[in-house]
Amino acid sequence: MKRIELNEKVNNAWDNLVQRNNKIIDLLNKVYEKKGPLASIGTKNGFSVDVHRLADEMQAILYKLRYASVSMEFLSKEYKKREEKIRVDQFINTDMKITEDLVFHIDVFFSFVQSALDFSGWVLHLVLGTKLPDASISFRNMVEYLAGKKRVTTDPLFQRLKAEIESGWLYHFSKYRHYANHWSFIVPQWGWKWTAKNETIETTIFMLPDDPREFPARYERRLELVPYCEEVLVSTLETISKIFDIVSDRLVLS
Repeated sequence: MKRIELNEKVNNAWDNLVQRNNKIIDLLNKVYEKKGPLASIGTKNGFSVDVHRLADEMQAILYKLRYASVSMEFLSKEYKKREEKIRVDQFINTDMKITEDLVFHIDVFFSFVQSALDFSGWVLHLVLGTKLPDASISFRNMVEYLAGKKRVTTDPLFQRLKAEIESGWLYHFSKYRHYANHWSFIVPQWGWKWTAKNETIETTIFMLPDDPREFPARYERRLELVPYCEEVLVSTLETISKIFDIVSDRLVLS
């Protein structure tokens, strides 16, 4: 898989995820070599997991995250290009309008990151043997199930994730993702503001609305798209890495 070069923090989070993914895939390959086409792997809970199904879900996670990173790379390049143009020209001109390509990559990022999280819910469902029906598997449902009273794991990760879903980064991210998937496309605001007192220019390149469902939109948080998406991507990669650690700990080679 070709590496997508982003900032150091994102790259490090990617490397950690790939290491954990490879550890599980190596184990699944050993089971396949030992048992053949109908291979299954046991878990510490006594469940039997289809090797091919689990491998497919993990491959789907990396596929979604890879193309979310491709879109992140595109948005980052556009951000830097516009930032430099503003620095040189001292104003925003008509060449800097929000293009359809930008909107496309915003859509891909929000949709694919959420999809990767939902696939990680499927991985947990397969390995932990939850009692949730297949049709209801999603990241949110899985977290709430595993953080509840009937949870099949006591790992504190899911209590923390539940808090994030209710009011943290996952809560804010879901608003943008839900809007992009079910309401309309997200078009960030751009502009500049001259402050006469100290003769500086405050610029906004790809500023996200505080809540995309509100009309008219408010921009009090002054949330720039690219730095925000970088934070979301790092948090997602770190979260799925922790989930892979749980998965790796539960699988047994027998």
